[in-house]
Amino acid sequence: MIVKNLHINVKIRLLVLVLQRLGTTLIIPFMAIYFAQEYGVATAGLIILITIMGSIFASLYAGYYSDKYGRKKILVFASFTRSCAFLLMALFNMPNNQIIAMSIFSLLLINICLGLSIPPTQAMIIDVTSKENRKYVYTLSYWFNNTAMAIGTLLGAFLFKDYFFELLLFVTFLNFVIFFLIKFLLVETHSLKQVIPIKKSPFHEFVNSYKTGINDVLFRKFILAGLLTLGLEMQLGNYISVLLENDFKVVSILDFKITGIIMYGILQVENAVLVIVLAIMLNRLLKKLSVNNLTQLNVGTALFTFGFFGLTITNSFVFLIIAMVILSIGELMYVPVKNTLLAELPDDENRSKYMALNTLNVRGASILGAIGLSIGGLLPPWGMGIIYLLMGAVSILLFYDIFKNKIDTLNEESNVSNG
Repeated sequence: MIVKNLHINVKIRLLVLVLQRLGTTLIIPFMAIYFAQEYGVATAGLIILITIMGSIFASLYAGYYSDKYGRKKILVFASFTRSCAFLLMALFNMPNNQIIAMSIFSLLLINICLGLSIPPTQAMIIDVTSKENRKYVYTLSYWFNNTAMAIGTLLGAFLFKDYFFELLLFVTFLNFVIFFLIKFLLVETHSLKQVIPIKKSPFHEFVNSYKTGINDVLFRKFILAGLLTLGLEMQLGNYISVLLENDFKVVSILDFKITGIIMYGILQVENAVLVIVLAIMLNRLLKKLSVNNLTQLNVGTALFTFGFFGLTITNSFVFLIIAMVILSIGELMYVPVKNTLLAELPDDENRSKYMALNTLNVRGASILGAIGLSIGGLLPPWGMGIIYLLMGAVSILLFYDIFKNKIDTLNEESNVSNG
């Protein structure tokens, strides 16, 4: 399997993913620190929480309308509005003329657009992939995502404080490029059926359209398990970043001073580089050892959890690096299997609505990240670490239960080679 044989939408998606992740990681991971410095940790958590809520409702409407009217219309609208939101944030963060309240509004709008775009994007990828190449596409997306994240986070760590306005202009430009790519190159993949007039109100139809996913017991368990694992991931850009900024003791290496915010950037880059370097090798090793999907998922989740626990209980440069290695290996193991499991749960007609409901765990995880930021102001770091361990343990139990019911389907699939 090679990239040139993939559907045009997958190729565009990979390019958009790189540009979008690069732009996002230049700005968004540091907004928690930005608001914490202005309003305090607890209030910053509340601000992040408010900006996320709009994204949740937007994702539900996006899932419903993209199944009914098509994927591309939603994506075009979301990408254009997101571009305008970044431009608005730039205008209100010009040097010596910052209006932080407008930054909050802009971030809210950006999150709403993110919520609008995720369900149709996920559904479109499933539309144009098969069981045979889907895991490869997810692994490839993950690799591109982490490459862009490494570059964006590293640049953001060094430039955010002194060049915030210039970064916003650059990210605005990237988002308008994304808009043109989606508008003129992306192909609609959803086969629209004739809309039958109904007597019920549109809102009633909207609510009923989600009943299939909500009534799916396995999918509800998947949502909760995903919420908890992603909730751990969101701690890095919220509680842990602020913890490093406030508590990390400056380390000098060859006369170069590593502050808390730079240490955060180093950890993000380390994670991305490990994913880039180890993704294909680890996949081949697991295939050679004949590790089944259930074992890979649960061991990966456990390592991922212990890595986050390590990040909360140490201030040592070396041990932070080791904790991130453990976390990254776990992430590489569990994420592709989790994505494959997600693709197996929905039926074709309700795919976008399932993806929209799945977005609840993405946005819910963002809420957990914001809540973690606020709770972290009340608990010692080891207390947060214990909460992380409990979240991971519950996720493993839920994933096991899902696999117990889907094992005939999922464990017949072999690990697909990454090329």
